[in-house]
Amino acid sequence: MSDDTADDQPTQTGDLGDMPAPDTEPREPNPGGVDARPEAETNIPADLDPQDNPATEDQPDELQEGEDTETEATQESDSGDVAPEDESPA
Repeated sequence: MSDDTADDQPTQTGDLGDMPAPDTEPREPNPGGVDARPEAETNIPADLDPQDNPATEDQPDELQEGEDTETEATQESDSGDVAPEDESPA
């Protein structure tokens, strides 16, 4: 090797040059596209209550009420378990 090639390679001499300036990339946009809400200090659940959802402000109260799920299957009965002969064969 000649002395000319050693001068062309700064890494062999230990001189790496100036450090690059650090920079940060912009943040990712909020997920949800046009329906996205700006980030808040508190966590917001995926399914908003009708009272908290800004898209339902102009709807009548009947549409904001919860669904009636009272059925015989959801009501507790005092009888307890079903007799084995009355139980479904499945």
